[in-house]
Amino acid sequence: MSGLMDKMGKVLNEAKEKAEILKDKAEDVFEEAKEKAEMLKDKAEDVLEEAKEKVETIKDKAEDVIEQAKGKAEETQEKIENKTDEAVEKAKTLND
Repeated sequence: MSGLMDKMGKVLNEAKEKAEILKDKAEDVFEEAKEKAEMLKDKAEDVLEEAKEKVETIKDKAEDVIEQAKGKAEETQEKIENKTDEAVEKAKTLND
């Protein structure tokens, strides 16, 4: 009976050792996963920041284009008004 108890004790000890090894491996995998998740989070934050900067740049360029278009529209309107005034004056002189 003592031999059977010894074998059962040995098997139990081996099972405990294997369980401890598996536990250690699981902890290592978990730590590695945490590190990778943190790296991915950092990369995502970097990408988000770059995207925000690009959006801001595009917004600024769009505002510049709009301002240029407004300026050209005002110039064109002024030219049209001048030409209209000239045409009216010319028409008046033709009627005289």
